[in-house]
Formats: sequence, structure tokens, C-alpha cells
Amino acid sequence: MMRWNITVAAVPGHEALAEALCRRLSAAWRSPTAAAFAIAGAAGSLEPDSIKTTDAVILITDSHATQSVMLSLLTMLEEAGLPVLALMLGDDLSPGNCFEFAGALVERLDAPDDRIAAMLHGLLHRQREVKRLRGEAALTQRFQSGLKNQIARMHEELQLAAVVQREFLPRDLPAMHGVEFAALWRPTNYVSGDIYDVMRLDEDNVGVFIADAVGHGVPAALMTMVICRSLITKEITGNTYRLVPPGEVLSRLTRR
Repeated sequence: MMRWNITVAAVPGHEALAEALCRRLSAAWRSPTAAAFAIAGAAGSLEPDSIKTTDAVILITDSHATQSVMLSLLTMLEEAGLPVLALMLGDDLSPGNCFEFAGALVERLDAPDDRIAAMLHGLLHRQREVKRLRGEAALTQRFQSGLKNQIARMHEELQLAAVVQREFLPRDLPAMHGVEFAALWRPTNYVSGDIYDVMRLDEDNVGVFIADAVGHGVPAALMTMVICRSLITKEITGNTYRLVPPGEVLSRLTRR
């Protein structure tokens, strides 16, 4: 049979109530050996090391307890994944207190013992599922962190690919006989399957090349760089040259 470890803490000045509550709940528990109650002293003195083997925490408090101390304590318990049962001194069970915001169950300290035991038993019973869900959430967060790192690495690689592709584009376009050339190139994504070039072939001829590679993204961008490297527009033999006609340029490009 599983044995639950339950920690009881009280606001300063009410430590004796914690001892009495442990006796009450031990007697009310349906199987006395199935639960072990331990007193942790003042509620504000709870530390992470003191709750490592705890399955649930009971806080004996009142409406005069320092809100900042309680919120700090509740935050620590929530991060540890521990269920909390807050037992109030007096009749102040108004909704909206810090315990309800932290997901703790709230009841009066003078409530019937079997009622308090039943509430605590319900918290412990659901804790198995809570631990399983927290484990799955932690695993998901680790996968998400790995995925973020992978996306960031892909982002850097795509930015580098964009820089490389821009290096293949002409920086300065030629001007000839009063004619000037200009181009506007804006890729939809990091890289583009569109490419252009404007080159001065000789004193009287300018070559203009525009291409749209099939596909999108990096594969198309790689194709444009291969195309640029494969263009042969002029053949030089000794002291003479021949301008390759556009049709022949494309035929050679297709073969390559």
C-alpha cells in the first residue's frame, strides 16, 4: 500500500494547532498506516529541501497572514508541483484570496475531521495524474527548446544563404552611350529563385539576363547560382573575341 507523506505548517504562534491537527487527521484517516503527518514549524520557514519527500502540504493560516510571505510560499509549492490545503482560522473563506489564486483548496480549520481528510485524500489521489502531466509538460518543453534551437540555426543558415546569393548579383550596372540600367530585386523569403545580370560585353553591346528558376526557397536559389556560373557570353581567341548570340548562350546553358 502506498504511504503518503504530508507536511503540516502553521503561521507563527499557532504551532500547537498543527500538532493537534496531525492527531485529528491520523485518527480520521481510513487507514492510519497509509499516511504520515509531519510538522514543519512556521509556514514561512518552509524551504525546498524540507519538502523534497512531501506529497502534500497543509497550511494553517488566517486572514492576517502576510500576503507577500504566503504568495512566495505558495509559488514555491506550486513550482514543486505539491497540492496545498489551506485551513483558515476563523470564518474568512471569501473567494479571491491568494490561496485560491494559487490553486489551493480552502477550508475552515474547525471543519469536521472526516471532511478535511476527504479533501486531502482527493488532492493526493489526483496528484498521480498531476505528476504524470507535469512530466509530459516538462518533456514537451525540452522538445520545444530543442526545436527553437534548430529553428534558430536554420534561420542563421538561411541568412547566410541570402548573403551568398546577393554576392552573385551585380553591384554596379553599366552605362553606355547615355543609357543607364537599374534593377530592383526583393525576394519574398530569405532567398529567391529569381536572378538577373546586366553585363557590358564590349564598347557597343550590353547583355541583359533575367531568369526564374523552377521551385522555391533554397533549391531554386542554388539553381540560380549555378546558372550564373554557367553563362558564357563571350569567346576570346588571341586578340579577337566573338559575342555569343543569346540563343547559343541558352543552348549551352541548357546542356551544362
